[in-house]
Amino acid sequence: MQFAPLTDAFKGYFDHLVKSQNLSAEIKEISNVKGKGMFCTSPIEGEKIIVRETPLVSLQHAENRPSAWACGNCLCFLGSIESQFNRHQQVLIQMGNAAKNESGNASFLPNSSNSSVQTFDCGLGCGESYCSDACRAEAFQKHHRFLCVGALQTQHHPLFYFKQHALQNHELFLLGAQAICVMIGRWEANGGNFEDAILPFATFPKRFWWDVATIDSGIPVKELKAMAETSLTFLKETLLPQLQGHPLYIKQKGEMHANGKGGEPTISMLLTTEFYGLLMGLFELNDQSIEIKSPLQEFLSQLPSSPEPQRSQIWASLEPTVAKIMEMQDEMDAEDEDEHEDHSCDDGKEEMEQVEKNLFERAMEQTYVFPPMQGLGLFPITATMNHSCLPNTIVKFQNNYVAHLHSLRNITVGEEMTHSYIEDADPFEDRQEGLAAYGFQCDCPKCLNKQ
Repeated sequence: MQFAPLTDAFKGYFDHLVKSQNLSAEIKEISNVKGKGMFCTSPIEGEKIIVRETPLVSLQHAENRPSAWACGNCLCFLGSIESQFNRHQQVLIQMGNAAKNESGNASFLPNSSNSSVQTFDCGLGCGESYCSDACRAEAFQKHHRFLCVGALQTQHHPLFYFKQHALQNHELFLLGAQAICVMIGRWEANGGNFEDAILPFATFPKRFWWDVATIDSGIPVKELKAMAETSLTFLKETLLPQLQGHPLYIKQKGEMHANGKGGEPTISMLLTTEFYGLLMGLFELNDQSIEIKSPLQEFLSQLPSSPEPQRSQIWASLEPTVAKIMEMQDEMDAEDEDEHEDHSCDDGKEEMEQVEKNLFERAMEQTYVFPPMQGLGLFPITATMNHSCLPNTIVKFQNNYVAHLHSLRNITVGEEMTHSYIEDADPFEDRQEGLAAYGFQCDCPKCLNKQ
């Protein structure tokens, strides 16, 4: 593991982040083994929100996009509840799994008199949508101006090949491309200072992606490295011409030649195998899962408390689509069960009980009928916190990509603030296995007691 030393530049960056959050904490070096950590500087009460942090970069999982219509920037759900419901129906039709009453009757759903809660499409026609003009502008400035395929005249373009390769192999490459574009934007804004441009990303601990990804995937390092190099080739063919034509790049290169120096401006290092490999490894080690509950699911869960006849009318609108979604979920669950050899009598009894329940009762028992938005983000403050299987904080999300760091109990002055990188309720052996990719064994009291 390569830990970024807490240099003056890094310390100034973290001090600014902590101050901007009015956070009662200090980020400081612990050791060469553990790197940095966050420590409480004044008492923090339990069950309080202590940080609200937006990510440096984020994305929605590709496989989640059909079932969760979300903003391409802040990841909040788009449109009204009615439009979300209609979108689920459209997806089912496209999959050939339309409900019998596929046209539905959403007239009793909220906002039915105004099903066009405004969304903002990418002006170049790539298909990306946003919740506001501000989100569209922010995404465009950060990365979309470099990575939008809408204006391309042909699919035989390296950007198409890059995105296709990422979707077929590893979507983390998409997050890496966003990060490189953010760094180019910082380089533009600061007048060409490379060190400042990469500063927010340089503060994270990192390893080469292929050395980390092989642990969980079992794919040989050589194969993973070749995958990353192919991805970088397409990305470099996309971004390097834009960089080389940038006035700041031309100016820096001219100054280098005038001083008798050859080569390219330092910003071109972003598109080298070493930098790309470490950047991908950075995400593999530090990204944070983002999950946002569907407003349609929230509405469904509140349905039992609705008065009649409104409840029956709403359920009649939802029932055909809910039935089809749950049927598909049951089929997937059955496939998972078939992978296990042992089927106990208790399992059979449970299945009989499920059959006896009506669809409404079953739907009310489901955690998710309408899937949440699921994605990834990189959060510099929360990423400074070390792991514990007995954490004193937890990260939660409400209606967009803002991470809310909650205290789980009272935290005393001088105490290290921790959160769990894995499912801390898992058995000891599973927890240690889950932490293997991070390159350490947990020594929290829970694990030491088990050992």
